Amino acid sequence: MSTSGRLGFGDIVPKSALVQEWDVARNEYLDEGYYCEIRKNWEGKKFNDEHGPIKISMKWHFERMMGKPHKRVIRVKIVAPFIDDPEPPSEMAGICPDLWNYECVEMFFANNKGHYTEVEVGPHGHWLVLLHKGYRDCINNGKIYN
Repeated sequence: MSTSGRLGFGDIVPKSALVQEWDVARNEYLDEGYYCEIRKNWEGKKFNDEHGPIKISMKWHFERMMGKPHKRVIRVKIVAPFIDDPEPPSEMAGICPDLWNYECVEMFFANNKGHYTEVEVGPHGHWLVLLHKGYRDCINNGKIYN
């Protein structure tokens, strides 16, 4: 939790916390977000000029909802070249086990305890979110839990 009184990128406000002024105020950290470009594939080979880089941007989104918990999410935008190799998965769009075997962009979000979330997004509407409690120690196999 930020001690400077400002909500920074990656800070999380517990559900039981009282709403503070910094919790709803816009600030430079919320406006700035995060942006990166990936110029090499997973094998370390540079993309050619025809395909260009993969661009990923993330920004906090906050929406007040009367009578409900406020909506706080991170919006992720991915702009990536469509390689079309290999063939798309045979499953319908949605959750797709083993999506890493197909064309996709993978993002990893880690904490300082070694836990991480793996998010995979494919160009055909397939996606997968895996929760790990350690290196490759998946605890959900991509299934949704309530």
